[in-house]
Amino acid sequence: MFCGLRFSIGLAAVALATGCDSTVGLDSTRSTLSKLYVPGACAVDDRPDLSEVDVSILLLGDNNAGILPTDKIQRETKPVGELLGPNDFTWDKVADRTNFNGDEPAVVEGDSLDMPRGATLQSKSLQYRYNGGDERRNQARLVVYLLDSSGSLLGRDPRTDEVDTNKGSDADDQRLQFFRTLTNVLPSSTFVSMVTFNGELPNIDAGENSDGPAVPTKNRDVINTALADIARAERGGTPLARALRDTKSSIIDGNTDLNPVVVLFTDGVEDGDTSDDEDRSRLKAAIDSYAADGIPVIVLQLQPPVSSGLPRGRDPMLVELACKTGGEHLLLEQASEFTESRSPLGDIVRNRLVGSWVLRTATTLDGPAFGPGEYFLSTQLTVQLGGEAQPARLARNRDERLDYLDTRLWLSK
Repeated sequence: MFCGLRFSIGLAAVALATGCDSTVGLDSTRSTLSKLYVPGACAVDDRPDLSEVDVSILLLGDNNAGILPTDKIQRETKPVGELLGPNDFTWDKVADRTNFNGDEPAVVEGDSLDMPRGATLQSKSLQYRYNGGDERRNQARLVVYLLDSSGSLLGRDPRTDEVDTNKGSDADDQRLQFFRTLTNVLPSSTFVSMVTFNGELPNIDAGENSDGPAVPTKNRDVINTALADIARAERGGTPLARALRDTKSSIIDGNTDLNPVVVLFTDGVEDGDTSDDEDRSRLKAAIDSYAADGIPVIVLQLQPPVSSGLPRGRDPMLVELACKTGGEHLLLEQASEFTESRSPLGDIVRNRLVGSWVLRTATTLDGPAFGPGEYFLSTQLTVQLGGEAQPARLARNRDERLDYLDTRLWLSK
């Protein structure tokens, strides 16, 4: 997944470099840049050749809270939105990529390449994109959990109904622990709604007195109880298209006074979406509907284990769902990423509910060496803000035991 490292600069050096009054640096009410996360990247709509990509960025300060354009930080008098620009972000080669001798900042690997190749990256523009748009950022937020509860999570055979947990993508329900934690750290003003889906239909539970988990609520106990109720109850297939469609029509469209963002969890559609056709036309229609109404979808796609025999790798349609709606696609190699203490998934999702900085970046991936296919980019991005240089290493984890925490940028054309 995704990680960031802290690079500290001595206070005296900062004061000399910035020329700021030292009393500004002592303002305890202001945050200090502490982490830089790069959750992913999307091709620019009119640049499918990847000549330009939009890189999603999260800047975190004290208590891992997101730094927004209106925030002021230590040693600076202007808000961050007036301080930051594309030139404050630099791309560099990852120091430990010793198997590549080129000078380009990105080392590119892919199935269509016979060897790693270099690519240049150049920051072009920067903006902060609030989920739902700037005009809705002060509206009360609605977070919709749309949770896959199909049998593949437990390792249930759809033909015999027998369970082999070794084939389950999350037999220990680690995702439920993650969503309980997320629920409990959301601002008290945030409404939450929860829908599960398996078999042929989504479960949109409004309750007998409009007190079910599908009804937007600030009562965290309602959501936590619903999460507990689905533990180890996974069965059936994955009606993904129907779940997206019905969730929008039944919940989101009826609460126009709330600013919605969807967190979709799934381990894939096994042998096919039980609510869609072979062309996945209903999923395409759902993507267009969410994109048209500016409803971002943050996709958490969990890889099934190899032993399951189910398809692995990023689902291109789920990536499209995230990119077209202004959301994020996060691929989880193992369910342990939900609970691993060194996984930044919780901080990423929690802050991504508000929005993200978007760094438009020019690349040379449109060159003849890079044909159609999937590519992984190893590189390092560093931001300069408030006298701090904060790098994000985008590469495989140095610890082989944590190799699944892979932060490389993934792109496809």
